[in-house]
Amino acid sequence: MKVQVDRDACEANGVCVGLVPEVFELDDDDDLHILAGDVPAGLLPTVQLAVRSCPKAALRLAEQAAQAEQAAQAEQVGTPHDDTRT
Repeated sequence: MKVQVDRDACEANGVCVGLVPEVFELDDDDDLHILAGDVPAGLLPTVQLAVRSCPKAALRLAEQAAQAEQAAQAEQVGTPHDDTRT
């Protein structure tokens, strides 16, 4: 599982860095960097807390993002149905 950041939404509050410095880092320009490619299993619960704690909701776990995208696509397409009644 990977962490994604919405750079437009991120305000560099640093909540995530305070919770999981092994995964998140703010540089001197207040740009957030994700240090871990895949979230280590042992850090996953704390990373999930960091995602939920982001005051701007700028963080997502890749699996969550994929599920949200699938739900949005399903909502746009609607439920297929058969209109070929006789």
